Amino acid sequence: MSDRPSDRVKALGISLGGVVVMGSGIMGELGIRESDDIDLMLEERVFEGLANHEGWRSIERDGREIFVHDEYKVEAWRSWVAPGGSLVDFAAILPQTVVIHDVRFATLEYVREWKQWYNRDKDIADVALIDEYVELNR
Repeated sequence: MSDRPSDRVKALGISLGGVVVMGSGIMGELGIRESDDIDLMLEERVFEGLANHEGWRSIERDGREIFVHDEYKVEAWRSWVAPGGSLVDFAAILPQTVVIHDVRFATLEYVREWKQWYNRDKDIADVALIDEYVELNR
């Protein structure tokens, strides 16, 4: 299997119409840097269906239930912490997405804004990589 995030998401066998790849997934898809793990935001019906899909287990993270798929290094969320700290759901994030290789991703602009807001060391490094990518691809 390819290391492309879109191929890993497709291999999960879940409804692509109810999936948005969040975080650094788009960076891996565009070749900016490798994406070791993948964060997904799921439509509620898809999220609930993971309980019946092989390979997924439910855990609590940051006070919220998420599903984890260890083989594909994927975490699936029903809500996402947006820049500023509010929780957003699948429908709220859709306007800030783009489809690449048949899989929906949060836009590079959204990911940059989120990483600038979150401001961990790895996020600061990612903002610099995104800026370099954008400059080289104008």
